[in-house]
Amino acid sequence: MKMLLTVLNRYVNVRIFCRNTTKEELWEVLGVRCLHVRLYGSYKGKDLPEYNYRLPGLGKKSPKSFSHENMSIDVKGEVLFGIHPVSLALRANKRKFYQLFIKENRKCKEEGKRIIEQAEKLNVPVVTVTKNDLDKLSGSRPNQGICMDVSGLPVSVASTSICWTEIKSRWRYPVWLMPYNVQDPMNFGAILRTSFFLGVDRVLTPEKNSCRLSPVVSKASSGSLEVMEGLARLREERDIVEILQNWKEAGGQVVGASTDRSARIPMTPLQDLAVNAPVFIVVGEFILS
Repeated sequence: MKMLLTVLNRYVNVRIFCRNTTKEELWEVLGVRCLHVRLYGSYKGKDLPEYNYRLPGLGKKSPKSFSHENMSIDVKGEVLFGIHPVSLALRANKRKFYQLFIKENRKCKEEGKRIIEQAEKLNVPVVTVTKNDLDKLSGSRPNQGICMDVSGLPVSVASTSICWTEIKSRWRYPVWLMPYNVQDPMNFGAILRTSFFLGVDRVLTPEKNSCRLSPVVSKASSGSLEVMEGLARLREERDIVEILQNWKEAGGQVVGASTDRSARIPMTPLQDLAVNAPVFIVVGEFILS
């Protein structure tokens, strides 16, 4: 879990606070332990790079090719792009698949051949298109010569009564995660990718003030978004407090990471954190009304 917190904090600058309530009162109510985590890098001011219309992150800058104008392809849903998102989406089979687009004259390697085979098994039409069409389909993002028209990803709604006691975990102490108010799709995807790789049991994402689960997020997650089984949505802000309170009452720990050394909240250095109970990690900008 210490590795998870260290990696996650490379993507988000974490602050935890609430409206109309002091930090100290919130922590006292929820019993949240606050960790001080050192950030190894963050973007500030002019150092913030542009990514596809002022979204932070790295990528191509081709505004003209972003428009779907002059494109004869009819898109029914949203467009996944890149080998891993497309391949894992076909493998998970959670979405509806409308068309698979392959670059014309593309020399398919093994992974490309497997994607075509997967699509054919699921009766997905395979269409060859130009590189220009693929760039338009992917919004000028790196697509590796493969895009796919799909429906939105179905994600279940989490019950406020849900707790670690009801879910089986591979770990001695279950680990859950909530990325709150993380609006950059590249950061959000990186968090999902890290969570999937390190074996987080469940990821709960608030519907409000958070990045939607878009194809950009899927690409940034290296397709992890498509195969995560513990992903669920939280509809209301008040649901967050209720879930955290239930977690604490069941004997678990609620952990929030902070980079604010001047805060009057009691801090526990990351290296001193003792994981001796189920852990619920909150990352991002945590605001409670």
